[in-house]
Amino acid sequence: MPTEFLSLCIPTRNRAWLLRDLLRSISREIRSGSLAPTDIHTYVFDNASTDDTKAVFAEETRTLEAYFDYARHPENIGAAGNQLLCARTGAGRYRWVIGDDETLGQGALPYLLNVLHGEAPAWMLVSDGGWYGRGLRPPRWYADVREFVHVANQDDPETLMTAGCWSMNVFRSDCFDQELAEQHAGTSTYPHFFGMMRALKERGGRVFFTDRAVVLFRERRPSPSDNELPANSDLNWRRCLEWLRDEFNEPGIDPEGQSKAVSRRMIQNALHHPWQTFWNHSRLLLIPGTWIRAVRRIWYYIRN
Repeated sequence: MPTEFLSLCIPTRNRAWLLRDLLRSISREIRSGSLAPTDIHTYVFDNASTDDTKAVFAEETRTLEAYFDYARHPENIGAAGNQLLCARTGAGRYRWVIGDDETLGQGALPYLLNVLHGEAPAWMLVSDGGWYGRGLRPPRWYADVREFVHVANQDDPETLMTAGCWSMNVFRSDCFDQELAEQHAGTSTYPHFFGMMRALKERGGRVFFTDRAVVLFRERRPSPSDNELPANSDLNWRRCLEWLRDEFNEPGIDPEGQSKAVSRRMIQNALHHPWQTFWNHSRLLLIPGTWIRAVRRIWYYIRN
């Protein structure tokens, strides 16, 4: 029996209300694009949720069962473990791991499939159609991942940091070093970044950065699934950039400078839009430890 071309994998835990929106957007894309099960198959990995995730999945996919699979872990295997399971799941030539708190833009799946079938990139960076990667002036092709890293570091270094987000990356299934990713799972919340970039460097292939609004991000940031303080993104970015600098022999990559630039932009945005910032992060402000980290970032901004 023929398998799918694109394997779309969703790691989730205790965020049924978010998953519902994502599943609806996928179903909409399947119907509007008249897609076949051989085009795309979606895998949902439920990391031992205690909410109604299973019921939501059943409700939202009952008329398109051939396009969806659901698996629930009997116990929480951790966010990184669940995500890395997604990275090796599916029979498709391409894989896309997407966060449960995102949704798809109108026409996203037919567009993706058209580019993947027609141009066969090794890696496709998708966009929200907004600020991400603006300095690179997408849409844009690169000969390989080495060229992308070099150009991004010169023209829009923050893109290298944001590339650590799972949802931004559609990669050829053979372009993932699972062993290396697992080695970094204990020290980074972006272990896939290491596995993907190493494999892309070794196996080669063109890179495409699209300006199409494929992924839509929520204006209000949802709380972590277990109502715990999220991982320190600044520290994660530094580790990724330090490794990238050595792996690709790009001495110009400056993790410290990028950390300062991001902190500066975040604080300036908060000062210009205080009420919007408060609304977007109000859920996080209820979690112990958030205020300490916020004060540290402000102090870091003032000091630098």
